[in-house]
Amino acid sequence: MLAQATNYEQWKAAALELDFLEGNAEWKEDF
Repeated sequence: MLAQATNYEQWKAAALELDFLEGNAEWKEDF
């Protein structure tokens, strides 16, 4: 999904979803 993004907004949305799916978003919730 990241490689297929055609703009920053699409890339950011895909990156956030990937972080959530891989369990890498938890540290962000601490802020």
